[in-house]
Amino acid sequence: MRHWLAILIFFSAATSVSAQRHGRADAIQNYVGRRPPVLLLQIKVGKNRTYFRTADLKKVQRSVASVADPITGITHKYEGVDVEALIPNGVSDSKSGTIKVSFGSREHLAVAETDLDPGSKILVADTVDGKAINGYVPYDCLLKTRQDKTAILENVRLIDLESSP
Repeated sequence: MRHWLAILIFFSAATSVSAQRHGRADAIQNYVGRRPPVLLLQIKVGKNRTYFRTADLKKVQRSVASVADPITGITHKYEGVDVEALIPNGVSDSKSGTIKVSFGSREHLAVAETDLDPGSKILVADTVDGKAINGYVPYDCLLKTRQDKTAILENVRLIDLESSP
């Protein structure tokens, strides 16, 4: 009887002492060294999809746009990459008919290219006023219309360039 009691105590102590995956729920591994995941930026041209990380955008030629806040009057400097620089060579030589942007929390905006200012480019910004945009989706998109209004779309996940038929 003592033999069985000793074996029972041995196995119950061994299972409670041995480490489980990541230890206890309040273990230090659960709080240190984990970063939130960052969503990739997706550029879609026709059936071709290309994905970019923030580090990938830093390697491409940068552009800067200054936009004044209509409420406060403060000018903010957005730094990023033109969408044209992100389109792979040979995928599309013609201009697109419609630009669809998925941003925010399941929001979508479709803009005909004829509604955009022909002298401006679509900018995917990852820096505002010299500080990196943080969060799960660290990309903003700036679109300038023919009426000299700049739309700033935050948390951009997808830019879809559809060709006109």
